[in-house]
Amino acid sequence: MIIADSAHPVEHVSAKPALVVATRGAEPLAEGGYRAVVLLDGPRMLQAPDLRVGESCLRWWSNAAALAAPGAPIHLVGVDGPVGRAFATWSQASYARSELESRAPLHMPPATRVALVEGIPASVERALSALRELPLPSDAVLGPVPIEPDEGRVRALVRFEYAAGATVATTLRAVVVAEAVKRRRGRAQTNRSPLSLRLDILDPEL
Repeated sequence: MIIADSAHPVEHVSAKPALVVATRGAEPLAEGGYRAVVLLDGPRMLQAPDLRVGESCLRWWSNAAALAAPGAPIHLVGVDGPVGRAFATWSQASYARSELESRAPLHMPPATRVALVEGIPASVERALSALRELPLPSDAVLGPVPIEPDEGRVRALVRFEYAAGATVATTLRAVVVAEAVKRRRGRAQTNRSPLSLRLDILDPEL
C-alpha cells in the first residue's frame, strides 16, 4: 500500500501491483496508468459551502480519472445528479455551459465580475457613493452588511459586467488610495486600513 498526501508526497509509482491511497491533488503518476480508479467521499465533497463546488469536484475527479490506463474501470461512489451524470458521460463542457446559464440571471461569476469592498462604514459608503456616479444597474451593489465578529467594519459586493471592469476598478482603487492618505494624515478614526478592495471574487459571500 502506498499513501500519497501533503505529508507524504509521492510523484510516481511503478507498474508493480499496489494499492495507492491518495488525497485530492496528491495522486502520483502510475507507470502505464492505474488499472482501476475508485473515487470516495464524493457526497461529502459536494456539501462544501462553495458556489463552485460542483465544477471543482468535477475537475478534481476528472483529473484523477485521467491517470487511469486505457479501458480501466473508474468508479465514483455515491454521487448522482448533474455532477455525477456529467462525470459518467464525460460531458464536462455541457455541465459548464449549464452552470454558466444558471448564474447569468443572478449576476454571479463567471457570468459577471464581482468586487469585494470592506472597511469602516464611512469609508465603504464613500466607495459606494463613487460607484453610484457610474452607469451600473440598480442592483449592482449587495450590502453593506456587518462583518462578524469584526465589529465596526462592513463589507459589500459589487457586481459588474466585464465591459465596465476598467472603470469600476479605477474608481474603487482611487477611493482606496484616498482613504489611505486620510489615515496617514491622522484624520481616520482607526489604525487599521479603513478600506480594502478585492477584485474578481470567485465565491462571493456577504
